[in-house]
Amino acid sequence: MITRRCGRRIAGTAAALGLSLLTACSSIEGTPVTAPSSRADGAAACASVDDPLVALNAQPGEPTVELPTPAGWERHTAMDSEIIRLGLVNTGFTRDRFTPNVVATAETSTGDPQAAFELQLTGLRRVYGDSVPATGTPGTVCGYPSWTLDYTLPAQGSIPARPAILQVIVVPRDDSASTTYTMTAQATAPADPQYEADVRAMFEGVQISGAQGA
Repeated sequence: MITRRCGRRIAGTAAALGLSLLTACSSIEGTPVTAPSSRADGAAACASVDDPLVALNAQPGEPTVELPTPAGWERHTAMDSEIIRLGLVNTGFTRDRFTPNVVATAETSTGDPQAAFELQLTGLRRVYGDSVPATGTPGTVCGYPSWTLDYTLPAQGSIPARPAILQVIVVPRDDSASTTYTMTAQATAPADPQYEADVRAMFEGVQISGAQGA
């Protein structure tokens, strides 16, 4: 679906990492996701999903990383770049002139997963201060180390301060380095319960296949 477009604001990027967050007004441009839903080939450790999958843009040698897209979420490509690999928006949740969104990034990092996560955390805390916890909740996604954390983004003009949820996944490569993937969701508070359920489904349902270091 394409809707009338208006100005966009970009929140401050986390120093050292370029973790970018998309902020969008109520009128944006999106593309429906129509990819079939299934577990990616080789992703035996990944969760099963029913929603259509959308792939992050990938560089040569990187694995295939896909997110499930619950009903109403559409791809937003205006900020696609070498770092920003995917943007998703859902205008059905728009409130306070802000459209909830999910932004996924990828970048090369050290081969040590904990160090890669701490570098992300340090960058966020440098920009957003004590609104970012000093640690995250560890876990695994498709068998790879992951962390999640909640923090607060500051007000921007007419857009109020709002909660954000970050997921970091570190996928090893053959060259002793890793690729660090971040997925950040944000919406004005209090978040719609369906939005929260959608984000949980997207984060838990990430599919990763074809990793060189697997």
